[in-house]
Amino acid sequence: METTGVDTVVMEGDAAHRGHIRFMAFVVALEAIALWLWPMTGSFWTDEFVTWWVAKGTLAEVGRLSWTYQGQSPLYFAIAWMAGRLGGASEVAVRLPSLMAGLAAAYLFFRLVRRLADDAAAWLGLVAFVGLGGIAFSVTEARPYAFGILTSIGATLSLVRWLDGEGRRFEVAAVLLAIAGVWFHDMFALVIPAQIAYAYVRGRRSSTISTTAMVMGGVGLVVGIAPLAAQIIALWDRRGSLAGANVAGAEDLLMAIFPVVLVGGLLVGALLSRTQGEVRLVRVPMGPSVLTLLVTWLLVPPVTLMALSLVTDQMFLAPRYFVSALPAAAALFGLAARALDGDAPRRTVAIVTAILAVLVAGGPLKNGTDWRAAAAFERSRADPGTVVLLHLALIESSQLDWMDDPEKRSYLMSVSSFYDFDGELIPLPFVLDPPSKRYLAGLVRTRLADLDRFLIVTSYPDVPYASWLDGRLGDQGWSSQVAGTFGDVEVIEFTKDAAARSPA
Repeated sequence: METTGVDTVVMEGDAAHRGHIRFMAFVVALEAIALWLWPMTGSFWTDEFVTWWVAKGTLAEVGRLSWTYQGQSPLYFAIAWMAGRLGGASEVAVRLPSLMAGLAAAYLFFRLVRRLADDAAAWLGLVAFVGLGGIAFSVTEARPYAFGILTSIGATLSLVRWLDGEGRRFEVAAVLLAIAGVWFHDMFALVIPAQIAYAYVRGRRSSTISTTAMVMGGVGLVVGIAPLAAQIIALWDRRGSLAGANVAGAEDLLMAIFPVVLVGGLLVGALLSRTQGEVRLVRVPMGPSVLTLLVTWLLVPPVTLMALSLVTDQMFLAPRYFVSALPAAAALFGLAARALDGDAPRRTVAIVTAILAVLVAGGPLKNGTDWRAAAAFERSRADPGTVVLLHLALIESSQLDWMDDPEKRSYLMSVSSFYDFDGELIPLPFVLDPPSKRYLAGLVRTRLADLDRFLIVTSYPDVPYASWLDGRLGDQGWSSQVAGTFGDVEVIEFTKDAAARSPA
């Protein structure tokens, strides 16, 4: 019968090894402070405003809005609703459930890798897990991804324990947690093929798990996920609002499968170790089915999303959609670094990886935007009569009919549901394409016609709204300047010169 490792520390307990463990724990703690705690107090970013917009009302409204506008079950949004009720409208309070889920996920990840290999691989994998930018981003944002990470790892660990013969309760836990992951976000359904592949390989090599038990687990999984068919239908119904240009290529796929921080940390760390002497490789203790689990887990999500992006007009290439595969990447990193013989080269790889992680993903701003500071600046430059063209750049704003529906228009300006703005906000479309130019020309003829001053607030200054307006209004005495920059958010002020102003 094949089993994984045992769920206990198997390495020697001498003083040198205890010092090595303290060192690894110190590296993980520093990473967590820089990447998991520091961003907690930063400004919300675009998608987090949507979470608050869905969760700020009554619990009944949470259910309706999450299905209608997110195409997702209300499970996570109910948690965000509760966090807002308990902690108030603060970034830390609404993000705290994700951080707690991330901490629990890190603990279960450590136990999973220790079980699949050993204690050394688990610590090295944990350095990668905490340092990966996609995971760090997920556990510090008010979105459901941290819970998907937690449940997918928990389901996998429970599956391993069941296949190791520890009782049917772990089969039940594996099924329920896999179902919960899909209820948190449908992207985590892409982890299930890896779990099935692992169960199949283990089942062929083991006589302790009956085919009937396997089939019953599969039936339970289908029954638990089936109600989400309505979620898929809702997502399909709103596919027009999610359409956008997809530029999918081999580079995108390789970056998802081989995170730069992990590859760089492993290679640079090994090279630095060679300057101190010979670096030898040792066999990593793990069962033959472990690579089946981890490689399938790593490959299926990004390959599937890449394929969907190539054959549809839907946008599935955002880095957050690849996050379901990142625990596998971290675990494989742990196994690869564990193959280095001795504590010294492993410590070198760990510290190089941690430094690279902080350099690449460290900082207080989420997605490079400081909407809190931008809103405060807008309040200093606007009054209730000031027209403010708001470019939050939600993909749904490509649907111009949303501009005329009060609730959908509110969604497109969801930043104002969390941060106060003093001006009269008017949403701008996602990109400046021909329909958007016609929409903007209409604003010039109507809402902007009698003004002497207005503002644009945008998180994507590269979308040339300001340039287009400069060209359209320049011969009428208008000029523009960037009044304030807050990360990637710009506040642009348009003013009409005194000679061109309408008489009072």
